[in-house]
Amino acid sequence: MQAVLYRNKTEVVSNPSVEKSEDELGAISPELFYPECGQEEMAMWTHWLPTSHIFFAGATYAIWGILQNLKAPREVLEEFKWASHLQMFDEYAIRTPVRRDVKDPLLLARAGNVWYRIALWGESALLSVQEISLLVSKSLAVKSRVAKWEKRIGLGGIGLAFLAWLACFSLEARPSGIGLRLIWLISFFSWMPTLVYKPENAQHNFLDRYRC
Repeated sequence: MQAVLYRNKTEVVSNPSVEKSEDELGAISPELFYPECGQEEMAMWTHWLPTSHIFFAGATYAIWGILQNLKAPREVLEEFKWASHLQMFDEYAIRTPVRRDVKDPLLLARAGNVWYRIALWGESALLSVQEISLLVSKSLAVKSRVAKWEKRIGLGGIGLAFLAWLACFSLEARPSGIGLRLIWLISFFSWMPTLVYKPENAQHNFLDRYRC
């Protein structure tokens, strides 16, 4: 399985021959090792990998269990072990797609108000962050188009139902049972596509082409 580790391994602390005290380790800044995730990048990950599992840094056993359930490669497990040993982070987050049969997890960590990218594995690891960002932008355009289509379909259904209602009153003093059923059927079949094919579904169907 493909995996990407984002740690900068040129720093002296990553050298196991250099011993550091706990006080020295606590003063280490995560930005020495891992790339920072700005607001735009975090927003991108919420679309690419919408499901999030967040843990306090001390919940190492729970995090380890989730990583194993998601079939994290050995190098990802070792990376988490290395990062947790340095005690640089307050929280960890594991992000995954909505669909349970598609597993492209991302491991993030937070120090203060800043999130850092730790590791990515699965099919997503074949893509760069820039490529993922471009795909997310395209998926948002798909979502916007479907939302406009949904609105037009809904308004069209209301219009057809209203015309059918007027026709019933023009033919009789009050609408018959058949006329009322016709209005209900027109409304139902007009709104049904909007209930089945939501903009969010269209967006993730698009993204799933590249996540699996």
